[in-house]
Amino acid sequence: MIRIQIIPTWRCNYYDFKKAAPHGKNCEYCVIFSPMKTEDTHFQYNSVKRKIDRELTTGEWLDGLLLIREQTRDNILFDFTGGEPTLYNDFDKLVYLFSSIPSTSWVITSNTSMQNKIHDIFKYDASRKSCAGWTASWHPNGIRSFEEFVSNILTVKEYTRNISVTTVLHYSTMYNIEDQIKKLDDLEIQTQIHVYQAEGFSLFKEPETKQHERLLEVYERIK
Repeated sequence: MIRIQIIPTWRCNYYDFKKAAPHGKNCEYCVIFSPMKTEDTHFQYNSVKRKIDRELTTGEWLDGLLLIREQTRDNILFDFTGGEPTLYNDFDKLVYLFSSIPSTSWVITSNTSMQNKIHDIFKYDASRKSCAGWTASWHPNGIRSFEEFVSNILTVKEYTRNISVTTVLHYSTMYNIEDQIKKLDDLEIQTQIHVYQAEGFSLFKEPETKQHERLLEVYERIK
């Protein structure tokens, strides 16, 4: 199988465009600059900055897929990420077009914050059948409550049972993360915990403050 990562857009509806500091109130651990525009802009990951002339059209993505399909008979797995991939214009159509090509499947990492987008993606039979997994990224400081997040996860589960949750262990997430993991376990949803990493930060090299001691304690209990 060939796995291809697809980033249809670098836009993110959780990005705090009013923030003056490197981290905003919506995702305090975010190290990505997400643009609001679809053209003549840029994205930035830590110190790496890249220009964006414009986002590709669905037709251009499909042309690229067909070129790949001509070169291989292997199964192809498309891994949609971003940014928030569901913000891409006609994302449901893009998934459908990819799903309509023989021997292809798709997975996605999404903040899963927009329930209407979930229904749009799965309205096509081909998209439902070719979905190989949905990873819902939980952002405690985002624009949705945990209850709303769980409700949207259950909406995804109406279409596919291949769903998991990923979140980041950080000072801003450590207070409720254990209870939230338990609730997800009760729903039989797998949870993946990632330790916050950024330039100049290491979980085991931070100053020995009480806050950091608590972070380490939580890490030891949930790792």
